[in-house]
Amino acid sequence: MKPNIAYSLAHALLLCVLAVTIGCDSYHTGTNLETAFRYTTAVSERAGILEILEPALLDSASAAESDGLTSYFNETGTGAASVVKTGPSSFRVLHKHKVSGEYAGVESVTLSPDGRRLAFVIPENGKFRMVIDGRMGRPFEQIGSPVFTPDSRHLAYKVKSGALWRLIVDEKLADERFLVYGEPRMSKGLSRIIIMEKASEQSPYAIVAYTSDLKRTVIKEIPAQDVYFDQDVMTAAAIVVKDNKKRVVVFTLREPGTVREGAEFDEITQLVFDKTGRSLAYVGQKGAEKYLVLDGQIEPLSGASLGEHPVISPNQKSLGTVLVTDLVYYHQAFMPQASDEKKYDAINELTFAPDGRRHVYTAEKKGRCFVVVNGKEGPPFDRVVSPRFSPDGRFLTYRARQDGKRFLVVADADGRMIRRHPAFDMVFEQVYTADGKSVAYGVKDGNKLAWRVEKLD
Repeated sequence: MKPNIAYSLAHALLLCVLAVTIGCDSYHTGTNLETAFRYTTAVSERAGILEILEPALLDSASAAESDGLTSYFNETGTGAASVVKTGPSSFRVLHKHKVSGEYAGVESVTLSPDGRRLAFVIPENGKFRMVIDGRMGRPFEQIGSPVFTPDSRHLAYKVKSGALWRLIVDEKLADERFLVYGEPRMSKGLSRIIIMEKASEQSPYAIVAYTSDLKRTVIKEIPAQDVYFDQDVMTAAAIVVKDNKKRVVVFTLREPGTVREGAEFDEITQLVFDKTGRSLAYVGQKGAEKYLVLDGQIEPLSGASLGEHPVISPNQKSLGTVLVTDLVYYHQAFMPQASDEKKYDAINELTFAPDGRRHVYTAEKKGRCFVVVNGKEGPPFDRVVSPRFSPDGRFLTYRARQDGKRFLVVADADGRMIRRHPAFDMVFEQVYTADGKSVAYGVKDGNKLAWRVEKLD
């Protein structure tokens, strides 16, 4: 199959950096960063940038690092930015055909949902500033991670002013009477900024909603600082303590008065929601015994310990877990008919197919790595990462390394290899088009960075 290679905006940014930092003579021979950026952007536009910028290409935030440069994408796939290290303590930011001045550092890079706005934190004279669309905000002792509202119009983050943390929205500080805990989050369903606060040191913790003009509403007071939210910030789970016993309390932000309480434990860890926010799993401990908990169901761990966080199956009826004894193995909790799978030296990146009928993870045994789908091993390589089922569940793709060569592998849903793509110096994390018919990923080929889009069939 002949590859369809085009250059996206994100990789045009990368190319311009490489043109300066490692001498990309094929695209630009000068040394001026802004000139190189404009030149390579024009090249990328002629190669089909408008097609590549379709939101379907990138459906999750990601960052890829290479040669002193990092590229960022927003959740919708409509925006990208790059940070390049131009000296030992010098960085510049590329976004929307513009190159920033030099900064001593760049942190917490965040793109707006529409991709048009960019915020990041820089150090300056012992303090920190938020840079928003190229404009520097006020200096503070510390600054948290920024978050844009869904319409991309407003930006919220927390700052440390004196001894207190305070919320700031569009450079306006919230009332200093309220003590801020944790980072602000955006509730998509409520269209509000959600943050944990206390009215005073003696007051209970509260989940608070702010509008963009800093109108404050207390959603729920709760005697716990450990509060976990689902990915849409519409459901919350808090670990509350009473008489030295802990339990999980679950409620929605729309109906905070309706509460589901879990069983009592001495300790509770590794809380995780499913993608819908309707199911919750965690590990509870009573004395020396540990238990898996899924929506009120309890299953003993029977002497094993839990490896990485459990993964709730799409049908919410079982829990994928990696258990550790002398080695590690996969266990499908709350499914009595399922058998434990083979033991390995290491297991990582557990995930389910969209319909929940298959699960996959990467495994390592005696220095060889491979994917395992429902207990069946794929071909061995030196290294395997990022197993991803296609949206329609028909294909599995992952990145592999063998003898120093890196490439993408396309397999069927059972992990049998269909195709091994050409090898490159680097292969960045893959994503699928919305129709599930193509896979897209970035590659570094010598002194060039390109964006590949390949049909799966």
